[in-house]
Amino acid sequence: MKIEIEAWLNNINERPDVVAINIGLIESTNGFQAYMIGSKVYDINDDEWACN
Repeated sequence: MKIEIEAWLNNINERPDVVAINIGLIESTNGFQAYMIGSKVYDINDDEWACN
């Protein structure tokens, strides 16, 4: 999993328009899955910033 996370971070570094990331875990029928979302906007007062 370390290789996948490093690849995600390298991909984000190549996109200077991404100002924030959200990392999460979800449970699916196949077990748990991780995801990382890059966002062009961030607002400390808006909990939904990662959905933009």
